[in-house]
Amino acid sequence: MRIITVSGSHSGVGKTTLALLLLARLSGYGAVKVSMTDFFTSVTDDPDKVCVPGKDTALMKDAGAAHVVFAQCTTEELSECLSYALNLLGGVSGAVIEGNSPARLLDPDTAFFVTGADVSAVKPSALEVLAKADVVVVNVEEYEPHADTEAAVRRHNRSAVITTMRRMREPDEAVTEFFARLSDSE
Repeated sequence: MRIITVSGSHSGVGKTTLALLLLARLSGYGAVKVSMTDFFTSVTDDPDKVCVPGKDTALMKDAGAAHVVFAQCTTEELSECLSYALNLLGGVSGAVIEGNSPARLLDPDTAFFVTGADVSAVKPSALEVLAKADVVVVNVEEYEPHADTEAAVRRHNRSAVITTMRRMREPDEAVTEFFARLSDSE
């Protein structure tokens, strides 16, 4: 199963938005939403818990995820929790996993990182996932990232492809081809 992670600079930056865009374009992919907790672990694909209107997991299902799992876990149980969640996905061709902690732990096939135009707002705990991202998506309405933003990203990651959320929403030929490669790689 192909693994794609979606992480980000801070809460509310657009991780779920990007995950939804990916799921809408990647046929046969499942989704895992990971939330970290202090005291308990819970992993479920129960439709009564996953398909609650307005929740990220319901949005993932509505976007086209073949199967959705919601995982809540402690840092100590993250590895086991992810393994169980991926097993629950069954026979999907790939998985979009949203959350910074899974992105730190896993070695995904493709790692996305979402940031705003102000890269200095990246919380320190997110710098590790920024450094290993394959694609950095700047959540701005411009079609290309500003040169200052690109320079700030390059201080932490020299090799990532840098694009914008608008370009992911309104893909040109290169982005459409990229989505096709993600879909075809199994």
